Amino acid sequence: MKASAWLLRSALAVMVFLPWAGARAAVIPTLFSTGVDSRGVVLPDGAAEQHYRFATTDSVPTSATGPVSSTSIIVFQQTNAATPGNWTGDSTTSAWIGPNNPDRRINPPGRYYYSTIFDLTGFDPATARIVGYMSGDDVVANVRLNVTQTPVITNYDPADRTAGYTRPYMFTLDHGFVAGLNFLEFRVDNGVDPATGSETATGFRAQLLSDAAVLVPEPASMAVLGAGLLGAGLLGAGRRRRG
Repeated sequence: MKASAWLLRSALAVMVFLPWAGARAAVIPTLFSTGVDSRGVVLPDGAAEQHYRFATTDSVPTSATGPVSSTSIIVFQQTNAATPGNWTGDSTTSAWIGPNNPDRRINPPGRYYYSTIFDLTGFDPATARIVGYMSGDDVVANVRLNVTQTPVITNYDPADRTAGYTRPYMFTLDHGFVAGLNFLEFRVDNGVDPATGSETATGFRAQLLSDAAVLVPEPASMAVLGAGLLGAGLLGAGRRRRG
């Protein structure tokens, strides 16, 4: 087959078939559940958390590294005797994490922030979605996506201070995503033991599922490409005729 004929057919194929090429959904590969490695495998008890940052004050990330950690956070597997036994159990795809204190059951009351950053480069942010389960001791009080508060109903009853960590709560995020880097933060509120007034354990677990449409070239752009291929083919054929 002559080169000009091949180019002509290729151009026609581009213009005819690609306008119908649809975006396919895929998992967001840089978004992880808590307590797992880069493969999504749960880390051993006491291992350093790899994807979430920790702070005790509200913060806005200024780079891909996220807010500076005021202390390190580690995995709290339920098999460890120092971990409160009434927390919701770990799963095969996520584990509890919390401040790396000598005694995990003693933490000051206050707000604890767990944040992660994921990348939507190559995805359509308007189609992104996160569905997950979360638990916190005492409770996950707030979820923010890109510094915008997202209402999340946890059915938390202040009279039942164990409700936040004895059962998981489902949540969905389906708007507020942006192209490129995205910032996701969970605020966990920790109190004192009402009976003794002493400090208590605190921790957080999130099991996340995600998807977004993979970006594909716009039909108009592909038509321009097809026209360029067609023009190149016709130009080559004309030069050969003149020769």
